[in-house]
Amino acid sequence: MENNNGPISTDLLIIGSGPGGHEAALRASQLGLDVTLAEMNKYGGVCVHSGCMPSKALIGATNLAYSMSHAENMGITSSHSIDFTQMNSWKDGIVSQLERQIEKMCLAKKINLLQGAITFLTTTSARLTPPSPHPPRDISFKHAIIATGSRPTELSGFEFDSNNIISSKTALSLKSIPEKLVIVGAGYIGMELSALFAKLGSHVDVIELQHKILPNYEDDISKLVQKHSEHIGINFHFGESVSSWSKSKSRITITTTT
Repeated sequence: MENNNGPISTDLLIIGSGPGGHEAALRASQLGLDVTLAEMNKYGGVCVHSGCMPSKALIGATNLAYSMSHAENMGITSSHSIDFTQMNSWKDGIVSQLERQIEKMCLAKKINLLQGAITFLTTTSARLTPPSPHPPRDISFKHAIIATGSRPTELSGFEFDSNNIISSKTALSLKSIPEKLVIVGAGYIGMELSALFAKLGSHVDVIELQHKILPNYEDDISKLVQKHSEHIGINFHFGESVSSWSKSKSRITITTTT
């Protein structure tokens, strides 16, 4: 990791260290370019820290627990309980290991890793604003790749508060299993989360504006996933959109329109 505070000159500046960013950095380095990779948060981006990897880790652990609890008809009996705190700790360990691996791979290829936010000054220069107390640094480059990823979209009237209305990122870092959960949207992220929490024991309702789950997938796939989802207790509300919500004590009521 670059420790000096002077200006930087590089062939390729990449902003964002998620799958797109760090893979591009590794490939560019293999091709002989001097590469600088800047990350505002943690190396690995959303996929490693609050998306693909933590979700797959939790789903894997939950599938194991669910299979064990439904194995009596195969002659397998067991007594087990879910320690959600330990499950999250295990998931966090996997995430940390993946972050270290990405950093190690980049350093092995002599990629200059920088921590901080990037602001473009011209078409061939930018400024890095690192975490305090480090001073800003100017970067000159020949080419740049913007791989800053995405973030969850807030709906009007349903702004995230990390308590009642939460994003998929927050859902993957909950400290306890919710008794009831409403998921807005039956795309692949919504379906992953609904299956995860249904198998953990939550009562899950999914609200989807379209008339099928996984709207961007073929009907055969959507029907198959819906059948499995209903089998594990997920309830679907098709052709509806959320319009408002209210809270009375600890209970939240969501109003939908058709």
